[in-house]
Amino acid sequence: MSDLIRTYCEEAYESMIACRRDIHKHPERPCLEYRTASTVIHTLQDLGYEVHYGAEVMNLDVVKNILPTEQEAEEAMTQAVAEGADPKLLQAMKYHCTAVMGVLHCGEGPVIGLRADMDALNVIENQSPEHIPNREGFSSIHPQVSHACGHDAHTAIGLAVATVMKRLADEGKIHGTLKLFFQPGEEATIGGHAMCESGIADDVDHLIAIHMGVGTKKSGQIGATATDFPSLQKYAVHYEGLTSHSGVAPEKGKNALLAACHAILGVYGLPRHSKGWSRVNVGTMNSGIVTNGVPGFADFTVELRASNDEVMERLNQCALNVLKGAATMYECRADILEKGTMVGATCDLEMIDLLRDATAQIPEVTEFLPVVSMSGAGEDATRFIHKAQAHGGKGTYMMIGSDLSNAPHTDKFDVDEKAMAIGLETVVRAFFDLMK
Repeated sequence: MSDLIRTYCEEAYESMIACRRDIHKHPERPCLEYRTASTVIHTLQDLGYEVHYGAEVMNLDVVKNILPTEQEAEEAMTQAVAEGADPKLLQAMKYHCTAVMGVLHCGEGPVIGLRADMDALNVIENQSPEHIPNREGFSSIHPQVSHACGHDAHTAIGLAVATVMKRLADEGKIHGTLKLFFQPGEEATIGGHAMCESGIADDVDHLIAIHMGVGTKKSGQIGATATDFPSLQKYAVHYEGLTSHSGVAPEKGKNALLAACHAILGVYGLPRHSKGWSRVNVGTMNSGIVTNGVPGFADFTVELRASNDEVMERLNQCALNVLKGAATMYECRADILEKGTMVGATCDLEMIDLLRDATAQIPEVTEFLPVVSMSGAGEDATRFIHKAQAHGGKGTYMMIGSDLSNAPHTDKFDVDEKAMAIGLETVVRAFFDLMK
């Protein structure tokens, strides 16, 4: 059986790489992944999976404050159709419902889940001859957007897993139910929350989420579980004051910029917590119109991270007190809009042995890492892990080592495509062990 799984994975490799390169060439921003979702749907349908998409697999009510605009969605849909997406499918995903779930029923047995994300980033891809996607002709054709975090590879691996597992199912070698979650909007902290709140992951007994090149930056490495997932909270803050002339009537103004400056300093000055680490950041700020005017508005963004939910609860309350208090000091109105959350998670250590046994059969795996630190990087795959654990199931975040040309979220980022084969075979062997 071991040799058969390897053969099936090898036979799926070429189409997996072609899929990755096609998606890489046509990147789409969070919850605007219409072409990618269309590709996933058609591939799963052709394989014979039961496919769910649109509003039935996403509850957008829980993320309504951080969705793209309908105009952005219309533009993305028009672009997707021009690049080969199925317009009928796109209508069913209107607006922002770009998640896909494929289900393979194989009789009685456990429910097994795989989570792969699909979205790209607002990063301009490098066009130097040394950058392999450019040299090989599959770099992004969309200005300002590129797959600079490996989600194109994750989606392609997920579809390759679908291909191999279907072959095993047709031969009667696996039992149970396989659910493949293709998630949009990871970079915007949208998709994981919206998919899990739709109820589609409530029955998963074992869940594996995958990512390339995070904590495992050498091809041949497999990280079985991850630690140090932070809780995360984002806000967009608007202060509304009153504009006046700074020389003629400064006393008539209500200085929103000054209020924002005090708020920002206050957020950065928040006390630490004995139960874990915390981080704060103000990433953007915009205020004022002219040099001789008291600024009547100020807009800024705040991001809070903490090592656990207890620390985040305290940090978040303190931050809100500062944001509201600074506005009150300068008689400004404060509009504080939540722009995304992530929850921390603890992977199940029982998954380590499962993945250790899987990788022991793969010669290309040169280093098995039982636990790898996320070093405070956020990931909404934690939502799926929580869902599995909520009813006694197990979940983990598996990291696929990859030689990297550059760090994630940069213009020269690229993954080692040969490492994708290791990820594919590891997942298939683990799923086979759970479903045989």
